[in-house]
Amino acid sequence: MKSTQDLTRFLELNQNSLSTNIIVRLKESINSGSLHLRSLNINSDDLDLIMEFLKMKSSLLAVASFSLSYNTELGDFGIEKVMRNLPKTIRELGIVNCGITDIGAQIILDELINHPDLSLICMEQNELTDSMRITVNNRHVTIIV
Repeated sequence: MKSTQDLTRFLELNQNSLSTNIIVRLKESINSGSLHLRSLNINSDDLDLIMEFLKMKSSLLAVASFSLSYNTELGDFGIEKVMRNLPKTIRELGIVNCGITDIGAQIILDELINHPDLSLICMEQNELTDSMRITVNNRHVTIIV
């Protein structure tokens, strides 16, 4: 990726594939070290383009904070897409109330080895069992459940 103009062009090319609210938030984030897409009814189908945008953005500017909180349709399949495509620069991940179960929580735990700088994960209000909450809380990363 060469410039922020390339990011803008990417958004223009994909404007019919994502909701207007998502496009607006992505455009607002172009020059920022964060990307917060809270409460936008994002589902796992939207994630392919969002994660591609995030990857392109990260090649221009270190993105430290990424939030998809309150997108209840993401679920375990969506969080798997996120974790497998998350840029290494991310230090904070917000996934509050995203429909994640123990399966998604285990995917997150398994992927932590690939994200050594990820130091905070906020994942309250998801559908975790008490035993998974204990497992999650025993990690070296601050994970709020």
